[in-house]
Amino acid sequence: MEIRKYSSIVFSALLITCVLLRVASASEQNDVLVIAVPTNNGTLAWKDVWREVVRQAGVEIHVPFPGSKTVDLNSRSGRWTLYGLNLLLKPDFHLKRERDRLLVEIDREAIRKRKQKLGSTLRTATAREDSALGLHYDRDKLQTDHIVLIVHGFASAPDELRNVEARLAAAGHATAQFGYRSRNGVQVAARDLSSALHEFAKNHPQVKVTIVAHSMGGLVSRWMLEHAELAPAPKCVVQLIMVATPNHGSDLAFPGLAGPPIRLPLVEIVPSRVGKLVSDITEEVNVSLRDLRPESKVLRHLNQLDRNSAVSYSIILGTRGNLNSEVPSAIDGLLRLHRRGRVERIVSEQFTYLRTQLGDEMLTGQGDGVVSLKSGLLDGVTDVLVLPMHHNDILRSTSSVFEDLLEGIEARIDRAPNGGCGE
Repeated sequence: MEIRKYSSIVFSALLITCVLLRVASASEQNDVLVIAVPTNNGTLAWKDVWREVVRQAGVEIHVPFPGSKTVDLNSRSGRWTLYGLNLLLKPDFHLKRERDRLLVEIDREAIRKRKQKLGSTLRTATAREDSALGLHYDRDKLQTDHIVLIVHGFASAPDELRNVEARLAAAGHATAQFGYRSRNGVQVAARDLSSALHEFAKNHPQVKVTIVAHSMGGLVSRWMLEHAELAPAPKCVVQLIMVATPNHGSDLAFPGLAGPPIRLPLVEIVPSRVGKLVSDITEEVNVSLRDLRPESKVLRHLNQLDRNSAVSYSIILGTRGNLNSEVPSAIDGLLRLHRRGRVERIVSEQFTYLRTQLGDEMLTGQGDGVVSLKSGLLDGVTDVLVLPMHHNDILRSTSSVFEDLLEGIEARIDRAPNGGCGE
């Protein structure tokens, strides 16, 4: 699940909540839109001004902000607010004080480049996903009554798990892979998987299935298995082994900035006048990112369901995050820079979030770089293996933990399960 590749500049604009306005003017310098916002002796009430900045930028955004709040740009905390926002928003936005006004500079060329990069990444992922849709297995080699079905994760494809399939085949398991369009979301993929397994059951009623699912693939498999109308015969799928599955979501599914991903407020974005500044990328930001966010509609529904009593569940999670253990103390230091942590709300909330939430996913010992340990756990599942692995180590046969991971998977596969897809 390479979610960080899919950062969208549209959502970066949510952080410009620092300006007030009664009358504001905009000018253009080359490809930079400059919005000049007057202040009241250096003081701005940012909720009202946010609306004006958004209006002039050419989009309409409804943001669930708390009550009105002001910032004094003459104060030390106000200067730190601008400094922090510029760090978070570069290179697309830059805020600076100029006499009795605040200038908001919006680099449209940087935004266009970000959109182009996003579109290119999504098109590449789309082509990879579309190359191997559906259920794939060698009928001639299916001589047993048990098969291991491998389901890939977000923005991936069966080819990326060939090393896993080869290792399991070498251990004597019949194998299959299922390819799906992750951009269509969990529910659509689950219905496709259900259709494929129902067809498989007609042709191989004696065969039992163990699913080994990576990341989003675990959610797709769960949605199928835990909805009676989608699940195949009760004794068809006998095991589900989830590797690095975000059962309670991942905050990296919130498209944010280039750099450390930052959870942003949920908003409704409606393109309005001109598409020059922030063009509509609705078609390129796929539904699966929404499905994978904590407390998404899909995850709330899924986690209210009972586990499938005919299926044995296992979970394998990793603890090799991208950030070392010194990061929390560094963020704590940032929060103490001014008035013992009383920096302006916009900066304080973002860095506090990094300190208390994002670290669970990114910090070594607490997450695998994408999914935190607490997000991977699931009520009713007691078989949990924790390894010092990164989220995508299952894709890398050269990884130092790949052998341990495959041994953990093999140890959990029941070679002689009861049942069959025709029962």
